[in-house]
Amino acid sequence: MKKIYLTHLFAACFIVILLANVAACKKDDLRANLIGTWNLDRKNGDIISRESYQFNNDGTFLLLNTALDTTGKVLGYYHKKSGKFSHSGTALYLYELTYWYRPDGTPAPYYTALQNLVLSTLNAPTTTNMTVEFSADKRSVKIVGSCFGPNVLCIVPMPYIKQ
Repeated sequence: MKKIYLTHLFAACFIVILLANVAACKKDDLRANLIGTWNLDRKNGDIISRESYQFNNDGTFLLLNTALDTTGKVLGYYHKKSGKFSHSGTALYLYELTYWYRPDGTPAPYYTALQNLVLSTLNAPTTTNMTVEFSADKRSVKIVGSCFGPNVLCIVPMPYIKQ
């Protein structure tokens, strides 16, 4: 009887350790899957607005909103945002955020050179909480968050494609 009890206890401990390792791997998998560049393109006439998230191994990120022509040539930039990121499950936290926008009075079509973007003096949020939803093949992700700030396109969540 004691031998059977010890066998069950050993099996239960093994299952708990195995489940803990699987849970830890899933957390690491989310970060590993997120690292890289993710693009979302929206066409508006002859201009493509590309929103690109670059998530780096060091926990930093850069978001660029770029104007492209139909051949993919960069015409200019609408805004950029940088900061740090962390995650828990499917929750994505962006923090220590810094924003740059095109200067007031930028003529239509409202993009400018990257070096002309102006550091924001607005009282914009310094943190953002979002969620990520990967496709089954991990080649696209929906990054769902709140919209805020001037010059920001806010639409129904669409998939960003990994580059």
